[in-house]
Amino acid sequence: MGSGGRDNLFSNLNRWAIRQNENFTTESLVLILKRLLSDKPDVACRLLKNFTDGFLDLSNEQATRTSIQTQTTIDEGKPDIEITVDDYLVYIEVKIDSELGVDQLTRYRHALESADKKRTLLVFLSRYPLTSTNNGTPDVAVRWYQIADWIEGALLKNQIDDVNKFLLNQFLDYLKKQHLTLSKVKSPISIGLNSYRERVGDPATILGRMRSFDRLNKEPELKPLRNLLKIMKEAFESIKVMPRLESGKTQGGWAGFVFNRIEGAFCIYYYSPETVVYETYNLKIDLDKFDGKIGKIWMEGRRMRWKNELDLKDVGFFQNEKKGQLEVIQSFLKESYAYSRSIGVR
Repeated sequence: MGSGGRDNLFSNLNRWAIRQNENFTTESLVLILKRLLSDKPDVACRLLKNFTDGFLDLSNEQATRTSIQTQTTIDEGKPDIEITVDDYLVYIEVKIDSELGVDQLTRYRHALESADKKRTLLVFLSRYPLTSTNNGTPDVAVRWYQIADWIEGALLKNQIDDVNKFLLNQFLDYLKKQHLTLSKVKSPISIGLNSYRERVGDPATILGRMRSFDRLNKEPELKPLRNLLKIMKEAFESIKVMPRLESGKTQGGWAGFVFNRIEGAFCIYYYSPETVVYETYNLKIDLDKFDGKIGKIWMEGRRMRWKNELDLKDVGFFQNEKKGQLEVIQSFLKESYAYSRSIGVR
């Protein structure tokens, strides 16, 4: 499936970093930190303190002497980020989807131990929890969603000039588009998905392509998601269409139903699980018939697509009993299905 997202500075630049997503994201983070060290040292120092679990507790004056570099070459490899100031030396190894190299953290620890700095720290920054110590252990393990939370907190608590505020907001939006943040807790569904992500890892990767509810039945945290999907499946009776359970990794992962030879999909995305989405796929859209009253159109490659969204919080879905929940989903599905067919060419 897909989505028509709005433009983002970092996302647009990342299109040119072919197969370099991890390096690009690392460089972007360092760019942000360097700008803040120069323009807002108090904010930069607070972020660095968070990133290093209190190890770097710097003054504004020390911020002027702080160096942050990427891909520093040492005998033991290339730590993704190196931070130096006075007698402090910090190596940060960054991962998004790739795995650690053989003994990678162990090698960097040996390098720190033999460095000419008195105070050293090894940090591991990743999307998922570190589940094995085979390649060494860090002093501090940080997750990308924490980076996003700390930056968001800095924006709320500090007076930041327009240029840096723009860059911070754009970087936050980029992290969300990369699905490096946690879903905001809005219902038992996002609570469960966040808990599952923390305990096990990425739902899109682990759940893979589902053809039945078996995998969801085995995970207590995913029971609220399973319950919503079952209501969504039941709603198809109202349009007399046979759905097929499906899921995938697009847009950070999704689960739902396809129908009529993938004419469309009725699904939720893991990054925004309280929003039910109806979107066309193989249905050809006649733009002249689209009046803009319901949903929106976007282009995906050469295919024109239409989608409609329902925020379950806005319609009091979670306060309803099952009968009321089913009626909400049925009404949305019937309206979306009818409208898509009214603008489609079959």
